[in-house]
Amino acid sequence: MAEKLAVQLTAPQGGIDNPNLSGGVYEITSAWHPYSQSLAEPMLSGTIVRNNSNKPSREIKASLITSFSDDYYHRVHISPSQLELGNIASTQEVTFYVWNAHFTQKRLTAIIGISEGLVLDGKKAPYDYQALEEQQYKLTVTPDGSSVIDDSIVFAFDEERPSIIITGDRIVAFAFMPNWQDGITETLEWSTDILTSESGFEQRSALYLTPRRTLEADFILHQNQRQYFNNMMSWGARNWAIPLWHYIQTLTIAAQQGDNFIGCTTQDIEFSEGGLILLYRDFTTYEITEVSAISEDGLTLKRSLQADWKKGTRLYPAKSACFAKQPSLSRKTDNLQLASIEFFIDDTNPFKGVAPEETYLGFPVFMMRPEESNDLTSQYQRLLETVDNKMALPLVFDKSTYSFLVQSYRWLGMGRTEQRQFREFIYFLNGQQKAAWIPSHADDLTVVDIVSATEPVLVIAPCGYKRFASNDPDKKHLVIYLNDGTHYFRKIIDSEAIDGKERLALDSPLGKQLKPSDIRRICYMRLCRSNSDSVEISHVTDSEGLAASQLTFKRVRDNEL
Repeated sequence: MAEKLAVQLTAPQGGIDNPNLSGGVYEITSAWHPYSQSLAEPMLSGTIVRNNSNKPSREIKASLITSFSDDYYHRVHISPSQLELGNIASTQEVTFYVWNAHFTQKRLTAIIGISEGLVLDGKKAPYDYQALEEQQYKLTVTPDGSSVIDDSIVFAFDEERPSIIITGDRIVAFAFMPNWQDGITETLEWSTDILTSESGFEQRSALYLTPRRTLEADFILHQNQRQYFNNMMSWGARNWAIPLWHYIQTLTIAAQQGDNFIGCTTQDIEFSEGGLILLYRDFTTYEITEVSAISEDGLTLKRSLQADWKKGTRLYPAKSACFAKQPSLSRKTDNLQLASIEFFIDDTNPFKGVAPEETYLGFPVFMMRPEESNDLTSQYQRLLETVDNKMALPLVFDKSTYSFLVQSYRWLGMGRTEQRQFREFIYFLNGQQKAAWIPSHADDLTVVDIVSATEPVLVIAPCGYKRFASNDPDKKHLVIYLNDGTHYFRKIIDSEAIDGKERLALDSPLGKQLKPSDIRRICYMRLCRSNSDSVEISHVTDSEGLAASQLTFKRVRDNEL
């Protein structure tokens, strides 16, 4: 077999110093031109004739190497191939695409697997997809149907059956209103791992990113409400969309069907982007929708409202929740039933933890006075170890030689601002992890002489400080409250008993001369952490009213490290 190969040869003007090339190359006189310019002289050209009639001496087996074409074409694609819808509280619409990636026509013969509550809009079967044709489908998911969505919609072609997997949970609003006689109890629970040394120092590690949260309330169910509730219990293991009842507000401007904005108050209310809200008229007339953006004057919705809501309609933020334990029911008559229910919020509960503004020795100071309508309790704890062989007297060892005061604190807050500030503080504490200075809020020391502006000394009535407490770090730090509303933080560095009085040397002077009558109270101040990972907030009324909480603090030695 003869082959002809036409070539054009040229050489650079300076020649080529390459021992592997024939010397005849240097006889070429054609000029070398840059690629951007045309050739000044015609190039040497010729024809090479090669005769090759030999058959191959052996056969070589090979396979075709796949390419991008094989990976991407010659099949039908559905994009995305899986839809995770999460909690379905209202009608949702999602789109997906079917693409015939064949270079030939393919026939869609059937669409299989559309269950109750799913509506598919798009090309129906039978339909001929042309080569490389793509079609868009819209899937509408309604709250009606099975409580669990776990479906696979199959697109049956002649030789292929691609599918799209759809998962989610239908949630229904728990639209019964609580009995406010005993209020609503909210519980926030963190988890802290604490390692305590024999000297009393601690290493504390938070195990939760956000606290677990429960809401507990009582309900009075009468007539049709009782019937409706009992039938809803068939879904008792599923999630509900529960309103945060203490954040109630009413619409000041009517909202119309098709609106995607609701004018309302958003400051200090737990609305969240991507979260749920509930518009409520009665236990069967309500609408749940999602929030896409929050502004000072209202909420922008992910989808338009499906109904008209007149002025005065109740508006709540809502959360996905399940029963923490199955409801406790008490039947009073054949038409009246009481229910006590605790809900577990099935979601993360982020909130911005904010430390108090005032600081002392690098730690924040929680200055808010406790509510004292009930007694505030306290107890001194020690790291004691008892050795008892049940024969002789027991032997007790004080391992750290220090006391750790555990003191209770009761908080009472009026209005959304105070409640938000308290919530910021307990989120700052992060369970038992972080510490803050806590005053005793008691009259611990009584000044009996004038306090000099330049001399850092307090002369106090005898109270046994020098004898018992002078070496105890538990009683070294003071907060001095004055009648004019100001206060000072000071540390006791020395003490002595003279002439029936006691003198306390402070780390710095007050810078102001004070008479004993100018001082309202002197309190010991201790660096403390929460003594529990669980905090209960009792919502006596809605968030514009009253809320209460009880905390317990325990002294730590973090400031001594």
